[in-house]
This record gives sequence, structure tokens and C-alpha cells, in this order.
Amino acid sequence: FKVVAEKRRGDCPRFDQIGYVAYHNINAKGPMLARSLARKVLGNEEFCMQIDAHTDFAKDWDEILRDQWKRTKNEFGILSTVPPPKSAKADYSPGGSEENDVPRQCMVKFRDNGFP
Repeated sequence: FKVVAEKRRGDCPRFDQIGYVAYHNINAKGPMLARSLARKVLGNEEFCMQIDAHTDFAKDWDEILRDQWKRTKNEFGILSTVPPPKSAKADYSPGGSEENDVPRQCMVKFRDNGFP
């Protein structure tokens, strides 16, 4: 499994800074295991970002994200969001009824078995 074909690596100047875990879909056990495995590629990074394969990015998302993090005034601040369902994608796109809203996951409820 290759994220970027060998001949295309030159197109990505920071390729060596990208960590990933390749996991065959036959063995997939859901997002909890996937996120746990992704932690294995972390070293002593200053920042970390996890996304799902179906994530769409807004224009200037990186600048917006950096600005939101700075506004926390907390070097350990964590930004989290929950992607809207695909059926609501148009609502959250520019011009949509929810274009200025960002779904957030601010609280996790645990069940009796200790799992969210």
C-alpha cells in the first residue's frame, strides 16, 4: 500500500513529514481502533491532525484552523469537530443555511460498559 506513488513524491515537498498507518479494510474494526493505530506514528510532534477519508476542506481551512487555535490562548488547546452528515453538506457549504456554523463535539457520554 502506497499513499503516494514513488514518482509523485517530488510533488509533495513535505512528504517525509507525513506519517500514516496502512491497514487493510478486511481487518477494519471501526474508527476507535483506527485512531488508536494512528497514534503509533506520533513522535514528539508539536501538532497533530486526524481526519477521516471523507473529509472535505473549506477554502483557507489551514489559516482558519490556526486562527481558531490561537484564540484559545492555550498552547495545549484542542480543536475538535464532527463532520456533518453528507446529506447536510450543502447546508454547511458557502451560501448554505449553516455556512457559519461548525459542528463541535464538546462532551462525550459514556455508557454503562465504559465505552462512548
